[in-house]
Amino acid sequence: MITFGILVGNLIDLGTESLDSTASWKIPQGISFLWAIILAAGITIFPETPKYDFARGQVTRARETMAKFYGVPVDHVCIREQIAEMELKAAAEDRATRMPWHTIFTGPSMLYRTLLGAALQAFQQLTGANYFFFYGNTVFRSVGLDNSYVTQIILGGVNFVCTIFGLWLVSQVTRRKCLIGGATWMFACFMVFASLGKYKLTRSDGTNDPQVGKVMIAFSCLFIAAFASTWGPLVW
Repeated sequence: MITFGILVGNLIDLGTESLDSTASWKIPQGISFLWAIILAAGITIFPETPKYDFARGQVTRARETMAKFYGVPVDHVCIREQIAEMELKAAAEDRATRMPWHTIFTGPSMLYRTLLGAALQAFQQLTGANYFFFYGNTVFRSVGLDNSYVTQIILGGVNFVCTIFGLWLVSQVTRRKCLIGGATWMFACFMVFASLGKYKLTRSDGTNDPQVGKVMIAFSCLFIAAFASTWGPLVW
């Protein structure tokens, strides 16, 4: 939803950029307020999550909410399985609350798990995706795309579509293989992108080669595709 919201925002900005008045920024802001109002109003009619109801003893209401979600009777086998799973998780969380804080480091295999989780979050931010989102318009100028809105729409579109693909991909391939493959893919794209930018983009007369610039744009999109389908959504 975040990637979709960013893409829609870029499209709205592109549609109002030619307005020579304060409407160029008031219209996008006003539309943003509209979505927030719809969300705030709609959330008031949403039921509480089954886990929340279950934790507070509202087991019947939790069953009814899940039954509506799955489209099955409240006594269906999948509802019973979900309730049983909640009971196990509640018992595990109860035991966890009685453990000292340093258990996240001293418990069985917990040091490895804690460091792995922290490292994945850190390396996600260090993959270089933010470079393309923040400085992509600078690179795209090499082929005459001076409009930063167009640049962000291209990258945002790739990011949105490939995020959806990533959610399907992780259900078909293990998360570990997705992350390894995505990291390898991004490394290859960065090597090609950096090599072209360093040795081929600038001509001897100081101008940029548009053909090389187009190849760099292609590899920047391939990089975003790799990030959005693996390290972007899967680390979370």
